[in-house]
Order: sequence, then C-alpha cells, then structure tokens
Amino acid sequence: MSKKTLWKDIRKSFTTSWGRFFSILLLMMLGSFALVGLWIAGPDMRATGETYFKQYHLADLTVIGEDGLDAHDQKTIQRASGTEQIEFGYLKDVTLKGTHSSFRILSKPTKISQYRLDSGRMPKANNEIAIDANYKSKYKLGDPIKFVQRADQTGSKVLKRISFKVVG
Repeated sequence: MSKKTLWKDIRKSFTTSWGRFFSILLLMMLGSFALVGLWIAGPDMRATGETYFKQYHLADLTVIGEDGLDAHDQKTIQRASGTEQIEFGYLKDVTLKGTHSSFRILSKPTKISQYRLDSGRMPKANNEIAIDANYKSKYKLGDPIKFVQRADQTGSKVLKRISFKVVG
C-alpha cells in the first residue's frame, strides 16, 4: 500500500466517523484533566490537613475503652514510649429526653483536639453545654436541653446532671 492510499484511507476514516473521533478525543482529555487535577490537589490537600491538625492540636491517637480507662490503664498509656502529651477525658452516648435523637457528649479538652466555636462561648459552669453546629437551627443559645442517660455495664452513670443550657 502506498503512502498516498494510506493517507486517503486515514482521511476517509475521520470524515465518516467524526462522532467516534471526538468521543475518543474528549475521553482522553477528560482523563488527562483528572490526572493533572489529582496530581495538583494532593499537596494542597495535605497542606490543608496539616494546618488543620496544628491549629486544633488534634490527637495522633485516641484510645477508647468500652468500660472506660481505670488508673492502671492510664499509667500504662503514660509509660508508653514516644508520647509527648496525654489527655484523658470521657464520652457518653445519650438520647434527647422525649425523642429518639441521640447525642454524643464529650468532655472538654484542655490541650489536645480542641474545638472551634461558630457562635457563643465554651461552657464555664457545670450546667452549660456547647453543641455541634449541625444542631444550630434546632437549638438556640440559652435554650435548655435535657438528656436521658443509661447506666453503663458497671451500673454507674458518667454524667452528674442531665439538663444543660446551650451556650455555644
């Protein structure tokens, strides 16, 4: 086959199947753009994550015990090598009184994994609580909120009170 015939055949292939040609071209462009986007976005996402971790002093590791951590567990964690800061707290899953809505109540950290407030302030008194921004439309600052807590496996209750005032 001569070169002239080959070029005629190629030209004829393009003129009779423009749709296929453009589909393949667009698919290759889309793949290239996706690859370049992922290549560029990776370092930016990493930098954003590192900034967020540093800003709120997020913990590298969180240990949660189903029955809590006793004094022996805490001493074992404190003796672990490579730890710079350790902070102990609690969490409790409760339901909103009169509903089936559940909340997870966390103790207020002082150094590690700090919270960011959208409005209001952090709780200062025992009867105050700051809630997640997802509940901002349902509960306003100053609203009372009452929970129901079940006793854990040992029969004890973590929360000393079940009614709070929303302050943040």
